Amino acid sequence: MSAFTEYRVVIRPHAHLLEVSMDVRGSAPGKPLFLATPSWVPGAYGFMRYARDLYELKATDASGAPLAVTREGWTGFKISGATSDRVLVSYRASASDAAWGELSGLVDDEYAVLLGTRYLFAPDLGGRCRVRYELPKGWALHHPGGAQQTDERTFDYPSYAALLDAPVVAGKFTVISRTNSGATFDHIFLDRGYGSDTEAEGFVDAVMKTADGCRELFGSFPFDRYSFIFSHSPTAHWGLEHAYGTMKL
Repeated sequence: MSAFTEYRVVIRPHAHLLEVSMDVRGSAPGKPLFLATPSWVPGAYGFMRYARDLYELKATDASGAPLAVTREGWTGFKISGATSDRVLVSYRASASDAAWGELSGLVDDEYAVLLGTRYLFAPDLGGRCRVRYELPKGWALHHPGGAQQTDERTFDYPSYAALLDAPVVAGKFTVISRTNSGATFDHIFLDRGYGSDTEAEGFVDAVMKTADGCRELFGSFPFDRYSFIFSHSPTAHWGLEHAYGTMKL
């Protein structure tokens, strides 16, 4: 069968972590399966050790029998002993450092920014990905473009690279949307800063002038929907662009 990886991502806001489950299909029976985090993300190409924040990693085969897991370098894990083409993996990922938020996401008490950096992938397999996001009660979900939504909280991606390039927002946040030449621009405010109640609309209008300039320069937009993600936190030194969104301080 062709390679396919299905993720289930559970957000634990008060613990500031993610619980991730993976169903990896398409590996060669009897051969070790190599999983890794990326060492870079789109827009930030310096070598980083994102696997440092993963722990309690366990693996089983389709029957539930445990498999051997060993560290493989700074970013990877080797899973041995599978006798079928399906491997189930679970682990936790700490996501409490706001300074790393633009690179690998952040889980706070009231919101989370989710990036594929926290998800292991099988570089030797490739294939499509599916992610189901499990949210705390009362939380909303905002997803940028670049994926096909299959239900309220499940999205399909053509590849892991597409997943890595899609910042997903969950929690209690504010959205102000504008349209320009058939494209929708969502402005997501993760928190409220001084003057937000009176100045947010004018700020969004000012940001849209940038979109106007891009359209005039290139003639059109290469997307139907785009997301600006803003934080007022002084610890969130963000400024990272994605194919369908931008994270900004």
